[in-house]
Amino acid sequence: MVQLPFQLDVRVAGKSGRTQTITCQRVLREVPGSRVVYEGLWGDRPVVAKVFRDRFKGPGQRQREWKTLGALRDRGLDAPEPLFQGQTADEASVLVQELIGASRSAEDEFSTEADPLRRVELLVRLCTTLAGHHEKGVLQEDLHLGNFLLANDRVVALDPGRMRLSSGPVPRAASLSNLALLACSLFATGSDDFRQLLDVYCRARGWKTSPEMSAAFLRQVDRQRRRQIQRSLRKCMRTNRRHRRVQGPGWQGMFDRGFIEDADAGELVKSMDRLMEAGEVLKSGHTCYVSRVKWNGRDVVVKRFNHRGAFHSLRQGLKGSRARRAWGNGHRLAMLGIHTPKPLAYVERYAWGLLYDCYLITECLDGCNLYLYLTSDAVSEGDKARMASRIRRMMDGLTRHHISHGDLKYANVFVVGAEPYLMDLDSIIVHWLALTQRIWM
Repeated sequence: MVQLPFQLDVRVAGKSGRTQTITCQRVLREVPGSRVVYEGLWGDRPVVAKVFRDRFKGPGQRQREWKTLGALRDRGLDAPEPLFQGQTADEASVLVQELIGASRSAEDEFSTEADPLRRVELLVRLCTTLAGHHEKGVLQEDLHLGNFLLANDRVVALDPGRMRLSSGPVPRAASLSNLALLACSLFATGSDDFRQLLDVYCRARGWKTSPEMSAAFLRQVDRQRRRQIQRSLRKCMRTNRRHRRVQGPGWQGMFDRGFIEDADAGELVKSMDRLMEAGEVLKSGHTCYVSRVKWNGRDVVVKRFNHRGAFHSLRQGLKGSRARRAWGNGHRLAMLGIHTPKPLAYVERYAWGLLYDCYLITECLDGCNLYLYLTSDAVSEGDKARMASRIRRMMDGLTRHHISHGDLKYANVFVVGAEPYLMDLDSIIVHWLALTQRIWM
């Protein structure tokens, strides 16, 4: 790993072949083996330097981004100014562009905004920007909130390498499919008013909406959401900027980076049983053992799925451990805007090549189960009715996405504040056919 800050010497492309020096101060993004994006200084000017590591693909990727940034600005769209491009001494390709000061990604803004209405307002703002891009013939093939930068009143487009340019406006079918990708973010607001985003977009394009267009758009949203979830679930099973895969002698697991930080995951795995016994035991049964523990200054809940014999270990090893399934289900529900304890880690332990037992670590929530909430004299009848409405909406969301819970009961719905949280994530069942869901239910 390169020690920051460091000097990056770039031989500028062109006849002059001059060498420019960038002082790289901070890593903004890294895709291992592909590219690294640095924040730095070119003289006194703040800049962003994209270093493409692949010697064969790098020059083409750099040139594509350079041309696209220029085309965006020529079409009157807000994009970073390209400053120069070139190569380093070890033949890595480099593109240097302006740094948009006092800015924040739309993804960060969206994820930290607690007010659902403000989140919807942000999506409406991005819809208008997207309509402007489509009208100018620009289609972002990797559309997500992280590819928009917010700076005061500006909305700046990022990742020009994944943009497709055309001589005229983007056709209607491709436009609505692209808009559906952005609309998928609406799930996290608890709203399902996708028609609002469609209306805003159509007004910006000068189109008239119709019931047929709305129905087609909703189908696109469902289709894009399924694809998006599958991509995200594959991602959360490997090392990325939010999660880290760790292996040790006889065990492996995935950890949330914010949870593990710089701590030793191996020490946590070794001390897991001891921590659970010393913590507040919530459940002790034949199939699982649940305890509330404190680790690394944080209250968490650890659920151990016990060893139940060689045949059970073989079967779980083939179909995937219950902890692994619960980890994936937790991320799936979060992407659908359904409240559940945040999964922080899962660990699988092996003996003689077979899965022996496994652990799921989630955030600890302060609240009570649904039965205690509904029978409490301290809760008004109005609050109970509102809670029943929220649970009905949660169940409607599960049904819409062909999900059922194999052990749904009062104890597996936890009330935190005024919101219901679904527990026991290893009992979640995803039905790939609507028919199997109806049979199950």
